[in-house]
Amino acid sequence: MKKENVKVYDTAAYIRLSSDDMDIDGVQKTESNSVSNQRELLREFIRSNEDMQLYDIYVDDGFSGKDFKRPEFKRMMTDIYAGKVQCIVCKDLSRFSRDTIEAGEYQKRIFPELGIRFVAIGDHYDSLTASSVERNLMVPVKNMVNESYLADVSAKIRMSQDIKRKNGQFIGSFTVFGYKKDEHNVNALVLDEYAAGIVREIFYSKMDGMSMSVIANKLNDRYVPSPLEYKKMNGEKYTSGFRAGKTTLWSAVAVRRILMNEIYTGTMVQGMNATAGFKSKQRKKNADGSDYVVKVQNTHPAIISKTDFEIVQRLMKFDGRWKDGDPSIFNGILFCADCNTPMIRRTYHNKSGTKRMYVCKTNNLGNGCSRHAIEEEKLKKIVFKALKVYLEGCLDYSKVLEKAREYQVTFDQIQDYDEELNKLHEKYIIVTEDIKGFKEDMESGVITPKQFERYTEDFTKKADSILKQISDSERVINSLLKNGVAAGIDLEVIKQTISIPKLDRRTLVRFVQAIWVYEGEELRLKIEFMFRNEMPKLEAIKKCIKEKDDKAKYEDWEVITSA
Repeated sequence: MKKENVKVYDTAAYIRLSSDDMDIDGVQKTESNSVSNQRELLREFIRSNEDMQLYDIYVDDGFSGKDFKRPEFKRMMTDIYAGKVQCIVCKDLSRFSRDTIEAGEYQKRIFPELGIRFVAIGDHYDSLTASSVERNLMVPVKNMVNESYLADVSAKIRMSQDIKRKNGQFIGSFTVFGYKKDEHNVNALVLDEYAAGIVREIFYSKMDGMSMSVIANKLNDRYVPSPLEYKKMNGEKYTSGFRAGKTTLWSAVAVRRILMNEIYTGTMVQGMNATAGFKSKQRKKNADGSDYVVKVQNTHPAIISKTDFEIVQRLMKFDGRWKDGDPSIFNGILFCADCNTPMIRRTYHNKSGTKRMYVCKTNNLGNGCSRHAIEEEKLKKIVFKALKVYLEGCLDYSKVLEKAREYQVTFDQIQDYDEELNKLHEKYIIVTEDIKGFKEDMESGVITPKQFERYTEDFTKKADSILKQISDSERVINSLLKNGVAAGIDLEVIKQTISIPKLDRRTLVRFVQAIWVYEGEELRLKIEFMFRNEMPKLEAIKKCIKEKDDKAKYEDWEVITSA
């Protein structure tokens, strides 16, 4: 019972708990900091003080002490400014804040100006009875210790997260659309079959020639829930800056984010966004390829093949149109051989019917060049015929690679047959010898020191370029020996493609990188097929296998004749 003639403070019991509140070794603290423990402690303390009466309890559960952007803290301050609260009690100074500067601002200026009494039970601090030493020395020092603790914990958490990222473990709070967390391992991703189906549809729609806005519209027309709405349907408390209105619809931006996300190939990509520091909530975007971005391959089931993903990245530069359900299958593939601009489709109507032609975009806009006109149906027939020949060759090479694995052919055996690689090695030797010769020429007075520096710099760049070509060439050979021709595209897909009756968009973009149309009286095309860099290597492997076959036949014949 409160005594008469004693000033009684309407008191706010402030409670805070967050994931930051753990021991230095990273183990979660025990019940000592739990909400229930703090509530009971504060109730009992206020009850035992005759000059205090509880006004309300304010609980920020799941909020860090690194700043004051907490809903219940803001509600408490609103009540303080309204004159409803004259005293604040918390378990200790760390429950109030772990920010030295902002905590000091409240304790030294704001609270005294508002006539607010501040009590931290665990630190034996009461602003009503505190000495100047306690106010000016003890409290600031403890605030600094609390902030230092937060910094230390934050550093340990970041270190732990870095290790998990490098091991390909998922550390995000929310999974990307198309996946969900494994029920038995929160650091592993498994397919969300429904969402994964939508992701595949988006990728294949782009490969079929649809623009991102058309893909979004088609999904909205079918009432397919957007990634944000889907998370809400599944009970996830996810928020996004892309929300507009009560229901978030699909947009070209949402489709683009999915099409550009490499995680759908089975590669774990993390570290694309990060906070500036442990006291900041503002996130910054890290550039792909920076030290902060970590990629680990084959960590979870792929929704789209790496080959199809790379095809889509190339097609993203040409966001095709979809008109009357009849898209141009050559969008992003067909180019003028003279000005390098994309060819565009034009439809012409006359007495004999409708004809579709492709013409140079530059010429069509009246900016020069020439028409390079080619009829669509004729182009389809030519490309389809060439594609079938190319794919039959791929099947032949696949048989060669099967034999290479049977013979256990190694990289060292192949490089003797690779004319391109041997020429690169010869070229590198010549360039490095030239670099050595420049020094002798300078010492003998044939060239000046300035010329020596310039020549050496130029030829060193040439040598580095050749070394890169050698490295790329060797990587192609190793990839072929390991993964086979057209890695990422199943051999069955090639067989099925050979049997299709006519050319379609998806087949075209999977196997053709570009088609160049030349001007002239006779139609001339240049078709750049996918995997064209592999062809010289495949020829080298073919030569190696032929020699091994011949040698095996000779040995068999020798055994027969000796018998």
